[in-house]
Amino acid sequence: MSDKSTTFGGAVGRFFFAPTDPTTLGFMRILTGLLVLYTHLTYSLDLQAFFGPKAWWDHEIANRQRREVPIYVAPLGWDGFDPVIRVEDAPHRRVAVLEFLRKIPLEPADRVGKLRFLDTLLRRPGDEQVQALRLPNEAARLTDDQHKRVAAALASPTFNPADSPVTFPTFVLNLLPSERIAFWNDVLQFNTILPADSERLEYVLSWLTSYPNYPGPERRLLYQFLVGERKDAKGKDLSLPKDATTRDEYLKYLDFWAGDPRQYPALGLPIFSVWFHITNPATMWLVHTAFLVAFGLFTVGLFTRVTSVLTWFGTLCYIHHSQVTLFGQDTMQTILVFYLMIAPSGAALSLDALRKRFRAAKVLMAAGGRPVPWADAALAGPQPSWLANVMVRMFQIHFCVIYMSSGLSKLKGTTWWNHSAGWMTLVNPEFGPIRYQAYDFVLQVLVENRLLAAVVGASISVFTLMVEIGLPFLVWTRMRPVAVCGSILLHTGIAALMGLTVFSLYVFTLLLAYFPAKLIRERVGFPVGAGRKLTAMYDGRSPTSVRKAALIRALDVAHQVTFVDAATNGTVPDTTVRLTDANGHLVTGRDLYETALSEMVLLRSIRLLGLIPGVWPLVRWWNGRA
Repeated sequence: MSDKSTTFGGAVGRFFFAPTDPTTLGFMRILTGLLVLYTHLTYSLDLQAFFGPKAWWDHEIANRQRREVPIYVAPLGWDGFDPVIRVEDAPHRRVAVLEFLRKIPLEPADRVGKLRFLDTLLRRPGDEQVQALRLPNEAARLTDDQHKRVAAALASPTFNPADSPVTFPTFVLNLLPSERIAFWNDVLQFNTILPADSERLEYVLSWLTSYPNYPGPERRLLYQFLVGERKDAKGKDLSLPKDATTRDEYLKYLDFWAGDPRQYPALGLPIFSVWFHITNPATMWLVHTAFLVAFGLFTVGLFTRVTSVLTWFGTLCYIHHSQVTLFGQDTMQTILVFYLMIAPSGAALSLDALRKRFRAAKVLMAAGGRPVPWADAALAGPQPSWLANVMVRMFQIHFCVIYMSSGLSKLKGTTWWNHSAGWMTLVNPEFGPIRYQAYDFVLQVLVENRLLAAVVGASISVFTLMVEIGLPFLVWTRMRPVAVCGSILLHTGIAALMGLTVFSLYVFTLLLAYFPAKLIRERVGFPVGAGRKLTAMYDGRSPTSVRKAALIRALDVAHQVTFVDAATNGTVPDTTVRLTDANGHLVTGRDLYETALSEMVLLRSIRLLGLIPGVWPLVRWWNGRA
């Protein structure tokens, strides 16, 4: 029988589920929390302008977006999305088109007569359609006398163009007199549903002429929509509504969203944000402050299982309210917060880990030498976890997908093939540091040397494509350090040349998923053996003494302190903890904690906290409580 560890299933199992050290996730949590705090603290500068009822993206528009925006689902087959109706993009032109649609009769039977001119045109070749669509404009400008001249010319057995103030297409001239007159009457009927304003009339005719910049079949579908004959493959009516109220609502939606609501499987975004519902300034500040507190607790790793969920929920509330301002930074933030919420990100480099060490130390010190396996394991350091490995792999795979999709999408355009994308990045005034004199000087040097500019632009383009397309393959090999360093260089350039600093910092945080936990412990954490050796003596019979000693042991992540249960045969337990420093000095009370602050490696980074008023009284209170 084959060994499961050597099979494909065994390799996949080890790849995803082999227990791993959560230290990497702890460090990612700290950096993510700091970036989340920074990002959301900036909202405090003008909270109302960002999320108030009259914000830049105000509640009225935001609510309409989340309730009405059309949701398009790409078909699984090769058929593309075919809009029922296409309207002008320019607002002043769209108004004219909507006026035309409103004037079309409600009943389909009445529409036929008004639109017979359009029906006739659509049966003609494309060039004749364009020529004939000029007729409504000319007809609208005729005086009564000119109308009589046109009617007489059309009724004549032999049409003489010189007798008519209107220029007719050739196919009209070849019709019988009765047919010419009927066609002209259709033009006049069509004019009754066109806008009375001459400029808007021209906009409508221009729209019909270019609709939708394709030949006859598309215009035929437009006619079916207008006349009331447009149906989808399932027989659903997709024509211009014949009910006045329904049409008015339909045209309002068409005006705002430029789409047919009947054609989409769903309308509105499945999003939620507290900022859609909270409008009182005081309440907004209260909620904003609560979110900031949750972000801070998540950063330091306190109650991480709860604060990570609050951080995920809170960040989504800010993002969902501001859909129009979303950027890559928000995407990276959401990826990090979501996976860290599921991962055991509070198991290392966190206050939660210290609290667990404190509980374990109290149990061990009160056990009188008896073994307590879980407490021994907790004090030994962060415990490997299969969930930590799964989430690290999710970070790694997701990052590869982002890079691969980004790199391959660049190959779809021409700018990355002709190497102009790099140059356009350098000279983009919206992002680049072109406002700085030194940078402007460099650009001037480049533009004065065509070869140098081409080499720089090509180098940026080729390097970007190599990193983004190459990393998903190289990062799983011994070339991982090269691939990661290439990504760091790429995003350092993006931060410097495009000003996307926070975005790049989020990417750097994602890249930490490729760093070994041992490396992070050695470079960021506190390796075992660091610092000078100390000795702590306590009385295991005294809960107060055990609690004080357990606090020191919880903070002793580098295993500097040797703990001695110095219980005597006396009847009264000793509540005092005595610490012997590296020089042999015996200290207690406040001196004990000051020595710990100066000697223990974990506390060195926070020793300045002792300068804050009230810190030492709090320590003395804790030291003296029963």
